Amino acid sequence: TGYGIVAMGFGIPRAVWKNVNIHHGTIDLKGTAAWASGMAANISIEANRTWPIENCEIHHCNLNSNVSFPGGKDALRTGKKTLRFHNNKMPLVEIPGGPGNYALEMSLDDCEIDHNVIEGGSWFLAGIYEKRVNYSIHHNIIRNQIRSWEWTIIAGEVTNLQIYNNIFHWDKGEPDWSIVGLKNNINGLLIQNNVIEVSDEVKKRTNRTVALIDNATWGDPRPMFKIENLVVRNNIYSNSSLNMNQWPGTWDQNLNAKADWKREGQVEEWYTSKSASGNLVNAGSSLGIENPVFSNKAPDIGVYEFNSSTIRILSLQKKGLVQGKKTLHYSILGRNIKDNPSGYSMSKTYYQ
Repeated sequence: TGYGIVAMGFGIPRAVWKNVNIHHGTIDLKGTAAWASGMAANISIEANRTWPIENCEIHHCNLNSNVSFPGGKDALRTGKKTLRFHNNKMPLVEIPGGPGNYALEMSLDDCEIDHNVIEGGSWFLAGIYEKRVNYSIHHNIIRNQIRSWEWTIIAGEVTNLQIYNNIFHWDKGEPDWSIVGLKNNINGLLIQNNVIEVSDEVKKRTNRTVALIDNATWGDPRPMFKIENLVVRNNIYSNSSLNMNQWPGTWDQNLNAKADWKREGQVEEWYTSKSASGNLVNAGSSLGIENPVFSNKAPDIGVYEFNSSTIRILSLQKKGLVQGKKTLHYSILGRNIKDNPSGYSMSKTYYQ
């Protein structure tokens, strides 16, 4: 059928998702794609024209094809969080003869995408359509999206788009034109504490770099969209271009350099094997969110808050004090971590 889990909202009554929680599962879609004569990928999870969507989560799943929440012009904002997509692994399958396979299509309001590892595919976030409000995209590892659809994140007319503490990394294939592709004007775009890196080998082979922002349009002349309240701060980029002269805003403390990873073992291990020094550690700036909690003068750049422990804390949330005792819930991504080899969530308690 081309689907894993699907809800269709065409007609009356519509499909409704409230407090839906999909977790700790695998959806493996292989073989011939069912859509667009085999050119578009099968869909792991889709809620098409399903509304309202409230307080839903998809987490700790292994998915090898699209997750689609395309919304619709009549999908009115409720003011509640719609969906949190977090701690998932997406090794995206290739589509013979065409690009087709993206990771996410989420045209929702009040949406959070965090702590995922996504490998391959045509793009990371395929589209934020219509007028949408409040996107938070953080602590994701996004690797080797191919330049078939040009942009890593495609943004329409959105207000308050936050992209922080992610790793965008190409060590094979051909990189995208830019991290953010504009389909319309944006009011409020924050890009902070990210690593954007194209390997020297890929740069030499393809003669391509990655821009930070571009217009996601074709044609001649291309329409030029505007960004109000643009902040680009404390990012590290290599074989990439910030093209800051094209986009007026606040540009502060961005470093053109390779990320100071310990480049040993599998590439996935680079992101987690840094000692407490270098150009990532304490080099970020606070968003006032304090998640993950940082103990020094500033947060680190990238997905990990490095410390001297053998455990690298990825997502850390304070749950309050109980008789001097503090419980910390956190998730760990990465390999060869003795305390948590599955890479999934765990909790510990310590005393102050």
